[in-house]
Amino acid sequence: MITEAIDTEQLEKIVNKAVECFPDIFSFDNYYQYLRCGIFELRIIALMTEEDGNMTSCAVLRVERNLKNQLIMIVDFMWVDPHYPKLFKKYLEYVDKIVAEKNIKKIIIITSRDERAFQRKYGKYGFNKTYTTFEKVID
Repeated sequence: MITEAIDTEQLEKIVNKAVECFPDIFSFDNYYQYLRCGIFELRIIALMTEEDGNMTSCAVLRVERNLKNQLIMIVDFMWVDPHYPKLFKKYLEYVDKIVAEKNIKKIIIITSRDERAFQRKYGKYGFNKTYTTFEKVID
């Protein structure tokens, strides 16, 4: 069952997984503080599933307003244990409920994955490519 993660132990599990998956992007202290502050400010929703005390999936969702002053949801991070492939669809269904409750107008997922692979996985759920992002790293 997908639950909202709010206690320290749950958030630490999510942060550890984010750091494990993307060590160049996330640091434990910064991401933990980001989650804590965001949850307190009601702009971050941290979700997770567990089985026998082990995390089997997690997602970090950020709620913001766009330039049209519409509520949007940005998927900051999502991980599903490959042994639990059905959880992915359950997350999409859960997110759809949140979106309907909060009258959110758009869900945005930013990825560095191959576009074709992403389109195969998410396209059947209504996600479409709308932008291309270019990045310049400044040292």
